Amino acid sequence: MKSALRAAEDFLNSQDCRFERVDDSTLLTHLGGRNVNFAAVLHADEEQRSLLVLAMCPVIVPKDRRLEVLELVAKLNWKMTLGSLQLGDAGEIRYRTSIMFGEAEAVEELVEHVFFSNLAMFDHHFPAITDVVFGGMKAQDAIDRNRPERLLSNEAQAPKASRNAGFGGRLGKLIEGRN
Repeated sequence: MKSALRAAEDFLNSQDCRFERVDDSTLLTHLGGRNVNFAAVLHADEEQRSLLVLAMCPVIVPKDRRLEVLELVAKLNWKMTLGSLQLGDAGEIRYRTSIMFGEAEAVEELVEHVFFSNLAMFDHHFPAITDVVFGGMKAQDAIDRNRPERLLSNEAQAPKASRNAGFGGRLGKLIEGRN
């Protein structure tokens, strides 16, 4: 039976994604989305037969904005069905998704779903985070400003983040906004 880490490595390789093996259970890659450049950690727990994906952004929330960001995180998480935003004690922000393989074969397709959903959700919510952190907005105002139907109209244009060279396949299409 294929290990969770091997499935993650195979998936990243299939996407022409550069990554480094941090230790016997952890992979690290750097990504660029439409709204943010971030690092993604894929951590396999072979005993539990699980894979954790953490996307971490380069923004550290200043102490004076943390309560408002916590409110934003709570409001956004309330409606999420897969994964969650997290704010750490030092002000770091990350998006967390995971999958339990159980007795099922750890295959690239399952890694693909948890990985892409993580990237897409984090990149989607990042403008609201920056509105609160840097724009001084209230949590609900940032959510309203960045709601999907508004972003798809001509009312707002999200800034483009630089893309990490070397991404192909579905990952490259996701980053470039193609299907």
